Amino acid sequence: RSSAASDVYKRQAIRIAEIYEKDLNNPLAAALEYEEILETKLPRERWGWAAIHLANIYSGPLEKPDQAIALLRRLDDEYGDTQAAEKARRRLAMIDGTEEAEEA
Repeated sequence: RSSAASDVYKRQAIRIAEIYEKDLNNPLAAALEYEEILETKLPRERWGWAAIHLANIYSGPLEKPDQAIALLRRLDDEYGDTQAAEKARRRLAMIDGTEEAEEA
């Protein structure tokens, strides 16, 4: 696949995942799409936001909070310079209960 064709494929895969997630309300199919997307080489920020979407599906409809937390930690560890990682850190702080301590 050429780079341009690969970029089109990746954008289409993300759009398919979004359609499953939002329009068709099929979280399992969306999760499978996002999991496949995260196996590809994406720009760092785009990878991060796909990971956030997947973590939301894990923690919500699929009831897999451990997988959500692991993905958020991976996002923070490997893509810590992205805005998505900042969101992941805020979510992890809420889960860990450290956010309340910082505000007090």
